[in-house]
Amino acid sequence: VNSVSFSADGDTLASSSDDQTIRIWTKKDDGWAPGGVLTGHTSTIRSVSFAPQGRILASGSDDQSVRLWNVDDPDNPHAVGDSIVPAGTVRWRVVYGASPDVLLAAGEGGAVRMLDLNIEHARDRVCRATGGELLEPTWAKYLTDEKFQSPCT
Repeated sequence: VNSVSFSADGDTLASSSDDQTIRIWTKKDDGWAPGGVLTGHTSTIRSVSFAPQGRILASGSDDQSVRLWNVDDPDNPHAVGDSIVPAGTVRWRVVYGASPDVLLAAGEGGAVRMLDLNIEHARDRVCRATGGELLEPTWAKYLTDEKFQSPCT
């Protein structure tokens, strides 16, 4: 086990390890019960961090990716899109700030990224980048949990 993180309410625990998995645990009266297992990284997962509200988990890996996971249902957690950092950068460690909209990712060679996860800011970036024409296949690739709606109208 390389890293552990508790949800804000203390009822859910996530652990990451060299076997490229994240394991979710839920608090029970008699201890901790295993929940879902997250897969998708292709190398050692160095760190996990729950967002302050406890629904989203971030992970940083030696596969040079930072990923987000929905853990609303600890028995059936799932990925929220692909890596949120460019491919081929560095190996990452992650931690949320006091706000659920700020995720810090730090890597080798002094690399530090402050990732803005605010949905309104993301909408503005998407509309600028696509010229206001975000199509449904692109939406589905990155926003797997959300029904399609054009953000630029």
